[in-house]
Amino acid sequence: MSDKVQDTKHISRIKKFRRNAKKYLTRDLLSSLYEFLFVDDVHECPYFAAGLESFAVLLKGKSLEQLYKYDKEFEQCFLVNNFDEEIKLIGDSLDGKECVHFVNRLMTAPLQKKHYERFNITKIQLPKVSAIGDRRLKTAVAHYKSLGLKTHFLPKKLLEFNKQHFDEEYAKKYPNTGIVAIIYALEMLRPKTLWIVGLDFYQSDYLVRRPHANPIELQQEKMKRLDMVGVTAKIFSRYPDVQINMVSYYEGFSALPNVKILS
Repeated sequence: MSDKVQDTKHISRIKKFRRNAKKYLTRDLLSSLYEFLFVDDVHECPYFAAGLESFAVLLKGKSLEQLYKYDKEFEQCFLVNNFDEEIKLIGDSLDGKECVHFVNRLMTAPLQKKHYERFNITKIQLPKVSAIGDRRLKTAVAHYKSLGLKTHFLPKKLLEFNKQHFDEEYAKKYPNTGIVAIIYALEMLRPKTLWIVGLDFYQSDYLVRRPHANPIELQQEKMKRLDMVGVTAKIFSRYPDVQINMVSYYEGFSALPNVKILS
């Protein structure tokens, strides 16, 4: 490749970076102003009591197939993003549970109406503090409301974790719905025991892969770029009084006194 072509590509990347930086800055300034003026912070979870004996966050990694071994250990849980296909495999483990659906901002996250009805799910936890300037999230919120579901925005105080652990791109949103669901459970609920099932950090693939999902190689690169494993360990260490039982196929997670890795 000639130096001229390399220089052209380099300049193109710089221009793209500047455009994105300007877009993020403008959008985030507007949303920050709106949230400061009009969005009240939420200090208590509106649907689960704090201090539960046991709570679960269910994600979609392949280790979710082990849920049947531990489904008697909790009665309340978050289902993270779309679980329609997983329900065909592990749905019996959810019967009788009190579930809240924790979603991303996209229309790939909603469940089929029959699954909301089967598991008596009436509450949706959204991934952002507000939908200001986010047309995709507004569309998703309208869809949930059309199904008779109640939506809840993210407490503002949880954005502090973004500032500590992620770059400017994620100042107003989390890079992964699973991590914000876990942070919500730890910070807002503080159960005595937190069960996390299906968090494999893409070392193993999804239990069920969708056609729209990014290739696993890109997902693995993102986990590495954001040091998601290290960030997760740091977050776990902030809650030494919570026993965290992580059902996972990930190998090499840091040894922490309050974390037990199961499979």
